[in-house]
Amino acid sequence: MMPAIINDILQWYLASGIQDASITVPLIELIILFVFLTVCLLLRLSRTGLIIAYLFIYRWGWTFCLHNNFLDHKIRTMFLTGYIVFGILVLTLAIVAMMIASRSSSGEGG
Repeated sequence: MMPAIINDILQWYLASGIQDASITVPLIELIILFVFLTVCLLLRLSRTGLIIAYLFIYRWGWTFCLHNNFLDHKIRTMFLTGYIVFGILVLTLAIVAMMIASRSSSGEGG
């Protein structure tokens, strides 16, 4: 038996029409992302490329949420708050992990 909250989320998902939603990304943003990632790969800056890709995808998710009206105001506010908090948390943890990995790999070569 499913808990009530999971059943409510499932019912909302089925009624919202979100499964039929689509997102359009401006061509100029795709070109900018492609150029940035190409430069990062050519300069062997893979960690920087990962952060750039994360920021672009994060922005596209934000745009998707703002331009689709499948959420009522209360749910949209909760979603955006969670999106911001978890987005910043993931970005912070990724940067800290990359800094720790960079520090430990630079210390081994000596």
